[in-house]
Amino acid sequence: MIKLSKNAEWFVLPPGHTASTPWKKVDSAFKRAIRSHLMHEQHGLCAYCMCELIEEKSRIEHFIPRSVKPELTLDYSNLILCCEGDCPETDEASDAGSASDRRKGKCAHCCDNNKDDRELSVIPNPSKEGENECLTQLAYTSDGLIYMPGEKRKAWKRDFDILNLNHPVLCALRRAAFRGMLKAATKRGIRWTADEIEKEIRRQIDPEQPPWEPFVGVIVSWLNSKLENARLASEP
Repeated sequence: MIKLSKNAEWFVLPPGHTASTPWKKVDSAFKRAIRSHLMHEQHGLCAYCMCELIEEKSRIEHFIPRSVKPELTLDYSNLILCCEGDCPETDEASDAGSASDRRKGKCAHCCDNNKDDRELSVIPNPSKEGENECLTQLAYTSDGLIYMPGEKRKAWKRDFDILNLNHPVLCALRRAAFRGMLKAATKRGIRWTADEIEKEIRRQIDPEQPPWEPFVGVIVSWLNSKLENARLASEP
């Protein structure tokens, strides 16, 4: 998961719609517009697992389920875009998380597909300003497992289990994305100084640059750790 930004200026309910209009009755063209805007705002990535999205196969997710708060059915702040929840059973050495893999792959249920109507207890809406800052603290093990350091680690793990974000397939894809970043950085001749690491972080999550690399969260987490070490090493 990674912190996202949302722009609701375009979001005007169609005639005859209210925030609690049943989802099945929402105008199909309006749903397509929602999907397109979310796709752009999320830089082409699933809001939960960060895999590459295929727009026509993506799922509009109600972060707080409609069964819990139907009055948020058409509240744009409650809408995020997710993958189909079937990340591919692919060799981690392949082009991890690519759209072509997702079209043909078998997979684990994850994200909205595994969450169903359950409500998350500690994970915030990744696109809700004021609540999503903690997502910058997420960390990853060398095996690709996602976790939240600190005293709330167990509570976050329960939510990760609801989303099935530590399924072996996703862990393998994170490892592959990390190796791909290192390989690309080596080709570009990055020397891993503090200045160059900061530049690479900005490049990875440039808000003006859609799409982002799949699983960019694990890459940025590692770069931030690398940056901290580089700064400590440069101190007198």
